[in-house]
Amino acid sequence: MIRLTTITLVFLAILPAQAPASGEGAAGPADPIEIGDFALSIPAGVPTVRGILLALGGPDTRAFITDGLFGAPLPELEASLHELGREWRTLAADHGLALLGTSRQGKTELPNQVQTDQLIFDAIGDAARISGHSELASAPIFVYGISGGTPQAIGFAARNPERVGALLLKVPAPPERLSRAEALAVPTYLILAEHEAMGDNKAVIAVFEANRRAGGLWAMAVEPGVPHHSLTPGHRSIAVNWLLAIVALRLGATTQGPLRNIPESTGWLGHPDFGVSEWAGYPGDRGAASWFPTRGTAEEWWEFTGSGDAH
Repeated sequence: MIRLTTITLVFLAILPAQAPASGEGAAGPADPIEIGDFALSIPAGVPTVRGILLALGGPDTRAFITDGLFGAPLPELEASLHELGREWRTLAADHGLALLGTSRQGKTELPNQVQTDQLIFDAIGDAARISGHSELASAPIFVYGISGGTPQAIGFAARNPERVGALLLKVPAPPERLSRAEALAVPTYLILAEHEAMGDNKAVIAVFEANRRAGGLWAMAVEPGVPHHSLTPGHRSIAVNWLLAIVALRLGATTQGPLRNIPESTGWLGHPDFGVSEWAGYPGDRGAASWFPTRGTAEEWWEFTGSGDAH
């Protein structure tokens, strides 16, 4: 068992609302394919797309592809979303992923239903034909949901688990209680804000506990001291590093291979009362602990949440 006692506090500076200039070595936006309310990009030099990173908001997630405006309510959040966009584009280029975003936002424009799933699949199919990358039509989808986009992100993963490689949620609505083994096997990470005023953290935590108890590969982090409209560097770091680990574990050795399952017993577990540990050596109730794919993602969760403050 490992207990980390050094906590890193990260503060987000107030920055202007316009997109900051790309830093040296950062991945710039590729030429997007516009399909109605959606935009998709394939990184330059990727001969075969291995998966799709789908972002649903919340903000206008086409900006992850175009580096345009997200329409965030605060300038510091707008700037941090652009930083995250550069990180997503780098991840996509490194691992052969396409990026897909949409101007549709919230429960009204992105209702959690099968018809919205079909809009997404239709956009992917159109992009496959336009780009000549026919593999897009069956590529695994890694879903990132933000705020008002999380109901559809959650429902999409629950209804299409055989297609979804991971589900990453920022300040989510309460997820669904899952019973299907295929849905529980989709690695899922909930990142909540301690000072949540627009959602119901108690309801989210209750569903997390139920799905984790049912064997779901779920993790939850509550970021201390932040409100709903925040995106700190620490938050970006745990999101990107967790998805990097999941992509590496779930994508097969070939571009046409199916998503690989991750056995629960190969992961790491974390709980504020017990620290972080490999699954086999975990001293507490495994069903009450967050599940992580690697030691690094578990240790980063421990530091990010401040769980070591009392130890």
